[in-house]
Amino acid sequence: METFKPNLEVKAAGSKGSGVFSKVFIPNKTVIYEFGGVVMTRNDLNSYTEPQNTIQIGENLYLSKSGGLEDYTNHSCDPNCGLRIVGNRALLVTLYDVQPGHEITFDYSTSSNDTMDSWHMTCGCGYFSCRKVISGFQYLPLERQQYYIKLGIVPSYLTK
Repeated sequence: METFKPNLEVKAAGSKGSGVFSKVFIPNKTVIYEFGGVVMTRNDLNSYTEPQNTIQIGENLYLSKSGGLEDYTNHSCDPNCGLRIVGNRALLVTLYDVQPGHEITFDYSTSSNDTMDSWHMTCGCGYFSCRKVISGFQYLPLERQQYYIKLGIVPSYLTK
């Protein structure tokens, strides 16, 4: 699968540390890259050193960090990308055209069934409707859930 990785760079993203930025125009509905990492079960998370840095890809499946550029993909409450989960693969797809110099982001809630007790994070994305606290898909406002479902970036294990 061709990806846009050669046209992306990791650089400072303000208070968020580092982020992934596009060096070129990327059209809407383009697969930018696939998240790497090792597939783990929920039980594996107990012994993983960075469980908060995984991506949920199934009801009880997660991808570990890969050591690649995709590990720097930040959350936004108004993302320009979304995850498409295909089997044990997580593909990052643009939701609209991405201009050169823009940070690549997705909403972490769109693949998570975590509860506030099992995982949450404080958000500082800067979006005027920032939710401030991010956790599982079920905590998204209903309108936002429906919007993401319509875009095709919500895996079936979250909509059962």
